[in-house]
Amino acid sequence: MNRPKAGAPSARPRVRDIGPASLRTVGLIAAGGFVLGVVWPRLAGVSLVPEVPLEEARTALDEEPTAEPAAPSNEGEAKQLTLQDTLEVGEPEVTSCRDAKGKEQKTCDAIEIDGVAHAPLRSLGECPGAQGAFGTLSLGFEVEFDKKRVSGLKAGRSTDLPGAVAEELLRCAKRALAEVQLSALAHEHQSYTVFYRLKFKTPEAAVAEQSTIVAASGQADVRWQTALVRESPERDSKVKERVLSGTRLLVTGRKGEWYRVKYDSKGREGWVHGAALGLPAGEPAPK
Repeated sequence: MNRPKAGAPSARPRVRDIGPASLRTVGLIAAGGFVLGVVWPRLAGVSLVPEVPLEEARTALDEEPTAEPAAPSNEGEAKQLTLQDTLEVGEPEVTSCRDAKGKEQKTCDAIEIDGVAHAPLRSLGECPGAQGAFGTLSLGFEVEFDKKRVSGLKAGRSTDLPGAVAEELLRCAKRALAEVQLSALAHEHQSYTVFYRLKFKTPEAAVAEQSTIVAASGQADVRWQTALVRESPERDSKVKERVLSGTRLLVTGRKGEWYRVKYDSKGREGWVHGAALGLPAGEPAPK
């Protein structure tokens, strides 16, 4: 390896060998580079750094998790459950009727009592006795047109609620039905005995019944004087048809206490409350 001879000038310039003119040149070059690389692109709106495509940027923003994700809440589920879901008021059934002398008649016409009694019975969901009550109340009462009142409230044999709970509900029902107006109802006889089946359901059962339609097959006969065929399995649903007692219907499905039936020769379908067919909730249609 050849080494420079002693006393020979070094090939690498030292700082003290660079004159003032050279330093000014270096400064001008650096300033020019700063203007070309930083100032001019900003003024001209030019980006010298690769950018993420717009669609990818939006996707990245959409997928970016929040710092503190909201904890799940049951409030939405609670709001979905209504009084109509947890308290089911069945269709009324006229079990007997009497003339002006109190003599029981062999046949009874179908009075439209539900038009004036349904709403008061719905309010039983707010009765203190309904709190935590899960079961069935068979509620019977007398409709007295001569006295223009509802009286004689009682619990039927199919009631499975505790006695104290049933009594409290009867007291609430008596107050709720006290203001019922009977004058507008058409009727052939002076008094009628009417029964309602009120079902108080657990929230879990109500949620399950909301979305479950069970397949069913078989036939069922209308037990009531007139059964209403509705558009959907709900008390307030539109009435599609009225079928008379003894009419045989083809059952195709069930949801809670409602049955989906074919009600005419064209195969059109609707929903009938199980009580009108003598089919309580959970009982399959007869083959």
